Amino acid sequence: MSQSKLAKFIIDQIKHKNVKSIFGVPGDYNLAFLDYFIHDSKLQWVGNCNELNAAYAADGYARIKGFGVLVTTYGVGELSAINGVAGSYAEHVPVLHIVGYPKTTVLNEKLPVHHSLANKDPECFLRSVRSFTCEAELIASDTAACQILKVIDRITETQLPGVIALPCDLLETMINTNTEKTQLSRDELPDITKFTKLFNQAKTPIILVGADVRRFSWQEEVLSLIESTNIPFVTTFMGKTVLPESHPNYMGLYAGDLSSDSVQNYIENSDCIISVGTQQTDFNTGGFSDQYSHLDNHIKIKWNYIEIQKDIYRDVDVKALLSLLTRHLKKSENPVEINFSPQKISHSSAWEQKNFWRYAAQKIIKDDDTVFAEAGTSLFGILPEYIPSNARLYSQILWSSIGYTLPAAFGASLANNGQRVILFIGDGSFQLTAQELCRIAYEKTNVMIIFINNDGYTVERAIHGPNEKYNDIPRWDYSSFAKSLGFENTEKIDNFIDLNHCIDKYDTINEPVFLECFFKKEDSPRLLLDVAEKIKSQNK
Repeated sequence: MSQSKLAKFIIDQIKHKNVKSIFGVPGDYNLAFLDYFIHDSKLQWVGNCNELNAAYAADGYARIKGFGVLVTTYGVGELSAINGVAGSYAEHVPVLHIVGYPKTTVLNEKLPVHHSLANKDPECFLRSVRSFTCEAELIASDTAACQILKVIDRITETQLPGVIALPCDLLETMINTNTEKTQLSRDELPDITKFTKLFNQAKTPIILVGADVRRFSWQEEVLSLIESTNIPFVTTFMGKTVLPESHPNYMGLYAGDLSSDSVQNYIENSDCIISVGTQQTDFNTGGFSDQYSHLDNHIKIKWNYIEIQKDIYRDVDVKALLSLLTRHLKKSENPVEINFSPQKISHSSAWEQKNFWRYAAQKIIKDDDTVFAEAGTSLFGILPEYIPSNARLYSQILWSSIGYTLPAAFGASLANNGQRVILFIGDGSFQLTAQELCRIAYEKTNVMIIFINNDGYTVERAIHGPNEKYNDIPRWDYSSFAKSLGFENTEKIDNFIDLNHCIDKYDTINEPVFLECFFKKEDSPRLLLDVAEKIKSQNK
């Protein structure tokens, strides 16, 4: 019989996931468990400024590494992190949340200890997270290994967060580790006759690529399908940069009537649409203005089901299906010529948002950069622009919790093996999680922050009350704030000549950089204004 200390068993499972950085906030119910991280040379404990920031950082780390770990304490800690965990659930990000719980006798006797509600219901907090997790377990000594593996396996299978509630007196308990690993059952691949008939008869087939292609690592298979059939592909907003935008078959972004005319006309008049890993959310569909999802010529390939002409197949191995389709779908006889030559931005161009974001895509972002764009001015500014090959764009377009990207970019920088992370974030969002700037400075990670100072909540101004007090924020000296937290490289910029100089100066510095760019508060990207109109109509 194989045995292990319970805490060590958890640590071993974390290391099997290739995780090296653990995020969180210490508390008396998790302190003894944190010792295991501190004393393991292969793991790094990263203390965050608060639990919400820690959840965001673990999310950002997981988006790069494929798995993230967050540790908080009972009650106050786990509830502080719940918004971040819910965001990981909405966005399909695999994060393991370990919560240090009171010892088992306290739980069994329902004692009114600190951080509890003193209501004789010690599991009330665990119940509160079940709607935002794939699995949540309060560990018991006799079933510990099975429970731990159950949570971790479910996280891996679903790419959703899970919770382990760990009583603090069980850490040294010897547990039986001879447990059979749960094998994910997959049904046999469906008969692809319908797929091949629909596709091979089509004159204008197209593939629509969504974010799940990256989340479930289907990029290679989807790209092989595109290249073997030689048909065009577009991406959703959430799927941007999942495949290289430099690919000759890439047509652009599709989001209903927020798309370019050429993309919208092509996809909505296509006689065979294969959507892979897409989600029908409001931002992703241009306020639900997409005109293809209900059509019989639409093949839906999702992580948990496949649908074609009203036939639904569940628990399908998507990678195997895509490979099968690649072998059987014929090469298109009507290849589409795609011509794109973006307008160049010069030093003399007007300092306006419409020019800034094209400059950012052409001059700031390089091949292999990892880019985080806050859901607001930054995201809707950069979305319409073509991104260099192999650069990856991440955002939180569905959950849209403002402030997310600062801690997330920090987490990503620790997962990114020294490669540069670029963060685009505005002043309103920044004020929610600003203190995490100190961790970037402390760890000296390779993060370049392009800070958009446009004096308030720009998205909200565009939706309602442009001049109302509730859309104003206190004015900070942001560059001085960054310096006070340890940033040595800060600049204030209000023209392209200075911006170009700073980009050249800091391009290869491999240290934290904070570039504060000033814009008029009424200056907004065109797509942001269009999205705001959609939100206005949707909320009436």
